Amino acid sequence: MGSRLEEIINNHALHVHNSGVATYRSGNCKSAPDVTLSSGISKYGKVSWAIICDELKTPHEGIVIDIGDRDHVERKEVINWKCFDWPAFTEESSNKLQHILDNWHKDLRISCDDMVSQLTQCIQKCVGKVAEMKVVSSHS
Repeated sequence: MGSRLEEIINNHALHVHNSGVATYRSGNCKSAPDVTLSSGISKYGKVSWAIICDELKTPHEGIVIDIGDRDHVERKEVINWKCFDWPAFTEESSNKLQHILDNWHKDLRISCDDMVSQLTQCIQKCVGKVAEMKVVSSHS
């Protein structure tokens, strides 16, 4: 798989953002199977990649990507994943996601980009309704 991934990255001139930090932890096992790739976003400024140590109910670490030159931010508001109400999110999102899926089945000509956009917007809205926010800093 690694050789195939390398071939895809080279053929499409993609940029790998990972720093080598483990993105998966389960028991004593840790590895970096999650690969963050992009093309062309560096034109918007400096791109920084990092993991966040929040409980996502998965062995995969959360990944944060900041794009663009900004003044050094001492504090940042993020979702408090440790306190995230997963049952409420499930209730909030299930009908909305089913509606999107039903629409996709009706319109077989929908582009992959439009599907990704619709899915992303739906999930972000549902998370926004359920999530508690917290302020973090470089000392958090």
